[in-house]
Amino acid sequence: MTTRLILGPDSDPETLGGKAASLARLGREGFDVPSWFAVPAPAGLSAGAVEVPEEILAAVERELAGAPDGALYAVRSSAVDEDGTGDSFAGQF
Repeated sequence: MTTRLILGPDSDPETLGGKAASLARLGREGFDVPSWFAVPAPAGLSAGAVEVPEEILAAVERELAGAPDGALYAVRSSAVDEDGTGDSFAGQF
């Protein structure tokens, strides 16, 4: 099985962090959700890592290639296990 470098609204909610899974669900329910994509952390990436693997950078560049000049972006972090039914760890991952 190949790991997808970029996840989007059609991705399995189990592979998305809480924020991205909510965006996908809202889009499926018919809400007007701006275009978005998610970049999963590569296996073995630690919290202290400062270098993003080249293949991830290239995938993000491909996603943004069609964006108009001067486009604005929001960048959010999210983790698959960030929020659970019993605990919330927002902003800690």
